[in-house]
Amino acid sequence: MTMVNGTLLGGGDTRRVEMRATLVDVTGAPAVGYVPSLEGELVRPVAILPEPDGDWTVDLTPNTLIDSAAGDTLWAVQEGRTLSGAPIITHILVPESGEWWVGELRVDLADAPTGQGSVVYAPGPAGEDGADGQSGADGASAYEVWLAAGNSGTEADFLGSLRGEPGTPGTSGADGQNGAVGEDGASAYEVAVAAGFTGSEMEWLASLTGPRGEPGPQPPLGSAGAGPDVALRSTDPALTDARTPTAHAASHATGGTDPLTAAAIGAYPAADGNTLNSFVTDLQNRVGGQFGVENRVGALEGGKFDKAGGSLSGGLTVNTAAAGDALLALHVGAETFDRVRVLVDRIEWGPGPGARDTNLRRSAANELTTDDALIVSLMLRHLGSTLGFYGAAAVARPTVNGSRGGNAALASLLAGLASLGLIVDDTTP
Repeated sequence: MTMVNGTLLGGGDTRRVEMRATLVDVTGAPAVGYVPSLEGELVRPVAILPEPDGDWTVDLTPNTLIDSAAGDTLWAVQEGRTLSGAPIITHILVPESGEWWVGELRVDLADAPTGQGSVVYAPGPAGEDGADGQSGADGASAYEVWLAAGNSGTEADFLGSLRGEPGTPGTSGADGQNGAVGEDGASAYEVAVAAGFTGSEMEWLASLTGPRGEPGPQPPLGSAGAGPDVALRSTDPALTDARTPTAHAASHATGGTDPLTAAAIGAYPAADGNTLNSFVTDLQNRVGGQFGVENRVGALEGGKFDKAGGSLSGGLTVNTAAAGDALLALHVGAETFDRVRVLVDRIEWGPGPGARDTNLRRSAANELTTDDALIVSLMLRHLGSTLGFYGAAAVARPTVNGSRGGNAALASLLAGLASLGLIVDDTTP
């Protein structure tokens, strides 16, 4: 027997695949054969059971040992059927010994049987390598072939001729994707600390400033001349002229050669009937009098209307350009924010170092609203006719009715509390 191996293609359940090997003649028709060395032994079809992975193995009688009235014989290996039901057949010629892959034994069928003559050709075993032939004569080099083709020149010319003209540049490839963002590197101060620096970041910044250098050489001064960019030499006569200034105050006095007038210095002329003393006295009265600017400013800074503690008659009106402008802002020292700010439509309070976080505002007619919490420490008294809690609409004070002996009064009480928003009534009857 000779072992033949194969593998089913296409997968699936191998138990449902019909596989067997049948003796046929060279045209593929079923044939009857026997083995002369085994008296009365007919060659029968052989069932093939593939493994779950599709591999299969079968032992078959070599065709050279089989005698048949049909002449030469082959084995027809059926590996399932097509979708139309036609069997899938591979014809093989089994050699006398060894283990073979089914593809190595495949043969093509003849057109018709020819008795005992063999009409199917199958590859036999490889023969031994023949002896090496004699070495042939050296062929012409590529350079010699180039010369024989009618070219002329040195080998360098030949090598240069092998390089063609530069091709046109190819199109640019698509941009690659951006790489992932890298982690932040250490700051210069952190690098300095890692290198052994000790101290705060301000100390490190201060260490970056070196000592003041010596002044550099100055360019020589040019010759004296006219113009804003011309420098003078230290020996210029204009700088060494020891002139003595002449007293000339008398020339600017009244009756002098160059008198100063009141109009020239912006003063009130005496001809208007006012002297300097009278104007100073008037200015003092305007600035420091009982209702002067000084007292008015001092009154505002000191928290009262005038320095003497008097009263302010009449109303005080503050006009703003926009509804969001502050009418009054109360600030403490160098704090960042106002502690109290009065605006057109609301009042805001805050801690001072932080932003204002509490307010009281007019939200509708006859209605004040705060966006924050309101805590009453002593007493909270409601004088209105309706009330609501937890977002419930304000309703009139509910009346509890019904009998106390049953559940009627309790049901009425629960309904009343629910209408006020104080409870959610999820009770059942």
